[in-house]
Amino acid sequence: MQAIDSIKIAKTATQMKIDSRLFLGVLHDRNDARLSSLTSFRFVNAESDGRVPIDISVVSADAVKSVVERLDRINAPVRSTNVDHLTVFARMRLDDVEQLAAMVEVWTVRPHISGLTQKINTSEGDKSHGAYVARGSFEVAGAGTKVCAMSDGVDSLASIQASGDLPANVDVLPGQGGATKTRRCLRSCTISRQARRSGSPKPDQTKQASRRISSAWGSAAARSLSTM
Repeated sequence: MQAIDSIKIAKTATQMKIDSRLFLGVLHDRNDARLSSLTSFRFVNAESDGRVPIDISVVSADAVKSVVERLDRINAPVRSTNVDHLTVFARMRLDDVEQLAAMVEVWTVRPHISGLTQKINTSEGDKSHGAYVARGSFEVAGAGTKVCAMSDGVDSLASIQASGDLPANVDVLPGQGGATKTRRCLRSCTISRQARRSGSPKPDQTKQASRRISSAWGSAAARSLSTM
């Protein structure tokens, strides 16, 4: 962990745009001496074509075209683009990742995460909090771990369990069921995503989103505490 922490601290502004695990893969590809102690780390490695699948988030709809043109120049095949979600999926060499991240049009660069196909309905929280990224990057799913969550109601619990978003063994504390739908409070988390999609968020947008998210969670907490 000390080696990883020292690498993170030394990252430049451009390198900060690169997912941590992917950046370690870039350094590993360069035979960086700082990685010598990470003997059991699962590095991102190039596949048989010498490339890795990459997801690129861009700052605006217009930026998609610029990024695609740059990928074409460095011979990185583009698999798909999504102007609505401001993303580009491509295959590229690890050695080219940092120069791509240096583009002002690029927001983040990370390993490609395959779409979830086993679910009828995937919750907004899974995407908003980047849980799907963690599962793909660290190859863990949290199975067998019990967690606690605060919401402002459980009226829609049965339907969410039926869709596969929540397991069957959900425990609700006695007297803490609330009176509204389970995901009403959680939806507020998508505000920060919406602010980012319009480009680099302005300070007032970021503050407004933070206040609305804090207010939503605070209201849920207040309702729960008032009945305890």
